[in-house]
Amino acid sequence: SIILSTGFLSIIALILVFAACLGIVNAFTANLEERRRQIGLLRAVGATRKQIRGIFGREALILAGISVPLGVLLACLTVWGMTGLLGENYTFAPNLFIITGVAVFGTLCVMLAAAIPLRNASAIPPMQAIRDAALSRKMKKHSVKSAQHFDVPRLLAHRNLTLYKSKRLGVTAMLAVSIILMSLISFVAGPLMSITARNWYTSDFEICKSGSSQWLMEEDFHAPGITEQDRTDAAALSGVARVDGQKTFRLKILVDKLTPYLTADDYGHDFQYLMRKAPKDVMGEPDEPWMKDEDWTKDNDVYLASKEKYHYLSDYLTVDCGGMDERTINMLSDYVSEGSIDPKKLATGEEILIVAPSEYGFRKEGDREYTDLIIDPQKEYVFTAKNDSFHAGDKITLSLLYTDGKLSYDEASWVLLLPDKTERMDRTVTIGAVIDPALDKENKMVSSIGWLFFFENFSIVTTHTGLAALGFDVPYESLSIYLSGSPDTGQEEYLIQNLENIAAKTPTAELHPYVAQARETRETVLRVLIVGAAVIILFFAICVSMVNNSISARIRASKREIGTLRAVGASQADVTRSYLWQLLSMFTWGTAIGIAAELAICIWLIDYLGPAAQNTLTLPIWQPMVFAIILFLLCFVNIRNKVIEITKGSIVENIREL
Repeated sequence: SIILSTGFLSIIALILVFAACLGIVNAFTANLEERRRQIGLLRAVGATRKQIRGIFGREALILAGISVPLGVLLACLTVWGMTGLLGENYTFAPNLFIITGVAVFGTLCVMLAAAIPLRNASAIPPMQAIRDAALSRKMKKHSVKSAQHFDVPRLLAHRNLTLYKSKRLGVTAMLAVSIILMSLISFVAGPLMSITARNWYTSDFEICKSGSSQWLMEEDFHAPGITEQDRTDAAALSGVARVDGQKTFRLKILVDKLTPYLTADDYGHDFQYLMRKAPKDVMGEPDEPWMKDEDWTKDNDVYLASKEKYHYLSDYLTVDCGGMDERTINMLSDYVSEGSIDPKKLATGEEILIVAPSEYGFRKEGDREYTDLIIDPQKEYVFTAKNDSFHAGDKITLSLLYTDGKLSYDEASWVLLLPDKTERMDRTVTIGAVIDPALDKENKMVSSIGWLFFFENFSIVTTHTGLAALGFDVPYESLSIYLSGSPDTGQEEYLIQNLENIAAKTPTAELHPYVAQARETRETVLRVLIVGAAVIILFFAICVSMVNNSISARIRASKREIGTLRAVGASQADVTRSYLWQLLSMFTWGTAIGIAAELAICIWLIDYLGPAAQNTLTLPIWQPMVFAIILFLLCFVNIRNKVIEITKGSIVENIREL
């Protein structure tokens, strides 16, 4: 986590340094453009390039001497404020060595960034700077078309955009990059904020018993586990609102016929023992090169032998079975595709619930394979199957085969051995309702119920009392502890100590303090969002600075031209509108390029991340538009003020040059 955070922040820091340097280059370029004639006159009276760089370099050093200490002070105040917001686990410890290093580095960045435009400005020949020869050459390449009527502001804007095209390319590019970064940050901000709005782990603590499961039978069936008394003790602790218990084990569903819907090998369930050859992928190719047919054949031989030894006259599917509290069972009602949930019939063991998709299909796009629970008619599927085995109202036979010992393997062939001391219990039940995972389009089952067994296909679900009525009662596999509020440090330590004591009563049981992990996750997300917001603000400020510097410098450098226009009848509104059209041109191109690029990147990311991303990620469309509109308004207000400031003076003051 530390390495990832450090790497992420380092990348962000480099981006910010680059953006800041770009802003400094733009600011000095605009400043020197305005003073172009001044530099030409200095060169004409004998100033050398080195002297020019020295004069304006000292200005840059003075600006660095003012801005760097102020920036370091603001940075320290920002970090101090952030540590206060993040809680008592974070403290602000200023390091004089680091602060000094940052100040020196900041000064170097300013000087190096300023050196680029200084070098270019000092290289301009004196006569070219005074006469603006470059402008004259451009004028010769463009013809002026006469017209009886024309829009003065648009004509002036077109002239400036044509003559100073290269100078606005940087502004357009920076605007496009800012929109891309802002959009990408907005793109991931929604899912990140949803993490902080809820407890990702659903429960605050969990006591979970680890163990292994085999397809053949349950082993160590009567081994000690988490008891009802453990649940009562956990619920009695201070600050605990409720404790939910989950009981899970594996049993067999006896089936008269094995259909492709049940045995499609690439659908995610684990029925390899039914196959005599290694599974294939959706295109019929070997799933993994290391898989050998003889390994599957061995398991299939054990399966056939188990049917004979334990008197199974039909095939069976080994699936997960578990019991939950009635409250949790009722939460599954939104995902019922057939039948209905009747808690009374579940409690008596008359009915059970089964997890079975209505249909599914395999498809392949490029090198990636997909399993769709909802068939899309616009896509091509290698294989599709509909539920032809489990429907509400059907009667099925459940069989629990177990041993109180450990399963063992033949040392030579590594084949499962069939134990002699086993017990078998069969129960015939009715399917009360079918749970369809496809109905969980927004992945709410995980967020509201938890990571439970029923996400496996063909799992059997019932209540705790239902398991007892069927004779399948087992100890708790896990306890999910929910608190009444956010605990402080002392209460959290108290809960951890007492819950660890409860977990210690059961071999292989462990306590998972999700409340701490959830807090750390929220703090990490908060840090990422703060950094993202800082990046957006910085690039926003740099964009404003670059646009304003570019056009403001052109306004100041064109003071005589503005005076001439006023002398021939142009109004202040005409001059303002001419720069408005220039601003619109910059923003139109920059915004269009930025939005097109960010949409292409986001669409690619959604496609790359797969169907899950389509439910959680939305394309940023209005965010970049709002960003561009606010930026445009700020820049227009600044430009308007600059024009008003210049036109406050008389026409003579605009035209003459002191």
